[in-house]
Amino acid sequence: MQKNMPKGELHLMVLWANARHKEKEILEDIGNHLKILECYDIKWTDKSVSDNFSRFYGVKLGKSSAKAKECGTGRFLLITLWDEAPRYEFVQTSRGHDYVNTNIFSLKEKYRSWTGGGSKIHATNSVAETNHDLTLLLGINYDDYLLKTKDQKQQEKHLLNQDIMGASGWKSLDELFYVLNATSEYVVLRGFENFAQTLSDKNHGDIDLLVSDYANVVLIVNGKTCFADKRPHYLTKIGEQEIYIDLWNVKNSYHDLLWESKILKDRVLFNGFYIPKKEDYFYLLIYHATINKRYVAEDYYKTAEKLFYDLKLNEKYDLQNYEDAFDLYFELLKDFMKSNGYCFTKPNDPVVFFHEDLFQDSLIRDYLEERYFLRDIKRLKRWSSSCAGYIYFQAFSGDEKLFVKWGGIGDSCVNEYVYAAKLFAQNQHNFIKPIFFRYDGNDKTKFVAYEFMEGDCLEKLLSSGSLSNEDKRTIVVQLKNIAQTLLNADCVHRDIRPANFIFTKQKELKLMDAQFAVSASHYKELSVLKKNRAMLRGLGDKFGYQDYMWDDMYSISKVMEVVGRDSSYADEYDDTMNFVRSNIGRLRLIYKAKKKSSFAKRTVKFLSLFVPVKAWRKKLRKLV
Repeated sequence: MQKNMPKGELHLMVLWANARHKEKEILEDIGNHLKILECYDIKWTDKSVSDNFSRFYGVKLGKSSAKAKECGTGRFLLITLWDEAPRYEFVQTSRGHDYVNTNIFSLKEKYRSWTGGGSKIHATNSVAETNHDLTLLLGINYDDYLLKTKDQKQQEKHLLNQDIMGASGWKSLDELFYVLNATSEYVVLRGFENFAQTLSDKNHGDIDLLVSDYANVVLIVNGKTCFADKRPHYLTKIGEQEIYIDLWNVKNSYHDLLWESKILKDRVLFNGFYIPKKEDYFYLLIYHATINKRYVAEDYYKTAEKLFYDLKLNEKYDLQNYEDAFDLYFELLKDFMKSNGYCFTKPNDPVVFFHEDLFQDSLIRDYLEERYFLRDIKRLKRWSSSCAGYIYFQAFSGDEKLFVKWGGIGDSCVNEYVYAAKLFAQNQHNFIKPIFFRYDGNDKTKFVAYEFMEGDCLEKLLSSGSLSNEDKRTIVVQLKNIAQTLLNADCVHRDIRPANFIFTKQKELKLMDAQFAVSASHYKELSVLKKNRAMLRGLGDKFGYQDYMWDDMYSISKVMEVVGRDSSYADEYDDTMNFVRSNIGRLRLIYKAKKKSSFAKRTVKFLSLFVPVKAWRKKLRKLV
């Protein structure tokens, strides 16, 4: 509430339709105790009565609720009151003991007895409740109402035909937040710097609100659910748009409850709505980007960096010392959580991702240090979209720098080591040397350690346009060497695409990620992939031959097309392209799932065990 307001308090009383037979007596009695400012004779539309009661009382009521029957669905009287000498005490209410203005409370109890008991009379117990009720019923909050009536000389009466605010959608985002400010405790979690831009984004066009009273806010927002999995997304009409509002309930452990309580307590008003204070906003953003997302989206980098400098964290930390800014931000987040006694919490919401592997780092480091005597272990590609399912580290074994690829699908790390070693033995220039691997038969301990290669991913180099024609010449020549090695090794890699090549500082093109490799002549599928056949479908992405079909020569030809042909290396390009195209079909595999026999065939097979006569077996088979 605004400061410098006159002494006293604004309250309201509602005489629902079934109490208006005592209206004259009640108005006379109120005048003996309090000042009546205004009276509003209000009619709700018939179709919205039950929803209006639900949204006003913050409890979902049925279409034919007992509340509507008790109070009545006709015109009701809203009375605004001024109490010059409010008096507060703890009294017993229907919800337990509350600290209420007893001047108003006692009058409410008296008038309820006059009207036959029950809840046909409603009155506010506090200034906060007055703010809530006024805003919903009249569309004006406590402070603005006082400003409107400050010079009023006498009691006024009004006749209105209107529903609760937002009954048919919201005129604007400003109107929605004006009502939320008076009726709920919330903060907009992110994306509020430019709502117009945020809401126009088809991929991220929603508003994320952290709320302390979820059920109440759901009713006030007045949206509709559109997801079968009961996601807390509500499609709400705002002006001519329909916008998703995503409600983050404090009871669902999206963050530590102590932190969320402090976020709501320390919130600040910004452009007409509440947001977290700057420090909380920075760490909430880092938390969301790292803990609740599989990888960090590009737009988070810019916002996080601005907050980093706004908070003057640059005076203690230098971003230039970090390969990825979020490496520093995540360490700062952990320090912030620890210093405040907050915990990382797994959401009680199956839709929200929780990046559990981020907390495995220390255990993995301990394991690698104690078992393999590695040192200076550092997490790599922590925030990249390409590392789903794996955790990458760099480490040193003596003076040798290693690349450790932790994780994988089932026992694929064993397969990866076997084929990586086989290919490296035949071509040390275009394949990476595997050092050792470990598979303990479970998902907790499995990895492959390689020699560390300084370089960049071919996909990144091609998309950035940073390759010279000389680099491209080198690449197309070495693609032929890689193709020849695969043929010689009788190996089908199955996942040949630019993302799986690295172009080193020494100008060597290396093919990586052999976890799906198999023998062309002795094809045997990995057991884990037999159980998860769908994982094989997209191997090779758009560079693959077909779904469940792989041809490494075909894939290399498609990579060549992306590299492109230029007159400065036309001979080399044509030579490699002719080689791989002439060998298309030699390293081709087709995955054939074991088909289940039909019911009829299984029935014939079963009956044939008991029918000795061959003629009968033939007849049965004809039926199939």
